[in-house]
Amino acid sequence: MSETGPIPPRVDTVPAAIVRSRTPSPGRPWAYLAGLLLAAGATFGAFWAWGHQARGAPITVRFSEGHGLKAGDAIRHRGIEVGRVRAIQLSATLDSVTVDCDLFRGAEGLAREGTQFWIVRPFVSLSGVRGLETLVEGRYLAVRPGNRRNRVAREFTGLDEQPVLGLQAEGALELVLEADHRQGLGHGSPVRFRGMKVGEVVAVNLASDAMTVELRILIAAEYRLLVRNNSVFWNDGGVDVRFGFRGLDVDVGTLETVARGGISFSTPDDAEDAAGTGRRFPLQPKEPRDWHDWKPNLIVGDPTSVPTRPLPTPLRAQFAMPSRLLGIPRTVRRDGWILAMDNDQILLTSRFVDGNEEGFPKGTLEFAGQRLPLADRPHQQHGQVLAIHVSDLPGHEPRWPWSRVRRAKGPEECLLVPGSGQPPLALAQHRIQPADDHWDLDAGLPVGPDWESALVVSRQDGCVVGLLSFQDEVVRVELIDPSKFIGTSSSPKR
Repeated sequence: MSETGPIPPRVDTVPAAIVRSRTPSPGRPWAYLAGLLLAAGATFGAFWAWGHQARGAPITVRFSEGHGLKAGDAIRHRGIEVGRVRAIQLSATLDSVTVDCDLFRGAEGLAREGTQFWIVRPFVSLSGVRGLETLVEGRYLAVRPGNRRNRVAREFTGLDEQPVLGLQAEGALELVLEADHRQGLGHGSPVRFRGMKVGEVVAVNLASDAMTVELRILIAAEYRLLVRNNSVFWNDGGVDVRFGFRGLDVDVGTLETVARGGISFSTPDDAEDAAGTGRRFPLQPKEPRDWHDWKPNLIVGDPTSVPTRPLPTPLRAQFAMPSRLLGIPRTVRRDGWILAMDNDQILLTSRFVDGNEEGFPKGTLEFAGQRLPLADRPHQQHGQVLAIHVSDLPGHEPRWPWSRVRRAKGPEECLLVPGSGQPPLALAQHRIQPADDHWDLDAGLPVGPDWESALVVSRQDGCVVGLLSFQDEVVRVELIDPSKFIGTSSSPKR
């Protein structure tokens, strides 16, 4: 046997990588440079677009206090961000705070005269809680835009408090109450009618002669007709303690009125004309003794346009008919209303002129300065509604289109509309009892026989749906069906 040495371990050889250098093509560095330029351009465009948006319209708002507002805080309108606070600093006179802001593009329309700004911050009291979102999100500037037709503005004076009722709300009624002392009332104190909030106190100041305290209040537009020239206002805040035969009587208002005070008002049954802006009323320290019995018929909402159209204007008329009493001749007269239509007809109830299917008695109808004999007068009648043909209607009197008369499908919210400048009355749906061709109305309505043929107008669309009528002391609405009258539109425009 031949001896052999140890077997050497096997070593696998790894091939070495061969690196070959390549000479770049002459145009490739320019491609790299173009990519860098594109990236830089995109970055610059993004920053430019952000800056252009953030500075769509620079404005300055001055406040008496900063309330912790800082640069970068938002400006919000209707819950969305419309701008940013750019800088905040003391004014040169050190008596106010100057806030420089930028409105975003698309929100430049807010920079107009009349726009209001205020700082939203957390507020907690017995009278209410608001601004709690600022505990998490931080304070912000809220904005209420001015009229779009106002001039562009760049400088504004901010409000110290959140405005109440929209201080510049269109149609709001501003009144002044005079009192011997403040009576615990202040900015934001509620104004109520029958316990319902209809307005707020917006300012409390001494009179110019310091003899009384003047409270400026705003009544929301939809409630302004509740205030009449003989309305009575009284302090309704705090706790009223009285001693009587039954012992101690304690009357505690709502938590809000206890905390901030409150004002109530009511109007007597013989309601006078609606109060105008700026009218002054005395503020009574206590409520009138019998105010709970006052129940005037007052309108809630805008009566001049239902909903956005003018009301019809009926004409005052008088029916005169010769008669005899115990053989003595006399003339019976009756007052009411008529509505001149656009097809040379007048609308009225048959009861106004004692009409029937066969014709009219020998009477005359006087209106607009003329006397209209009714005997043998061409007419149409459906139910208790008459349409009398009048070829010589005065041209200056307003005409109502038949297209604005419709058939009511059921009881609905309406207005009772007389003419001659008299205010309309509200007719609530729940005071109507429907019948076949008419509605029976609540006997408590403040109307009388001289309202015969007054118009019943829908508050939904402003169409005439009926005429007021009286029969055996029962107040009714005679419903109108235009399709029953020849020469009228059976499908009026709605």
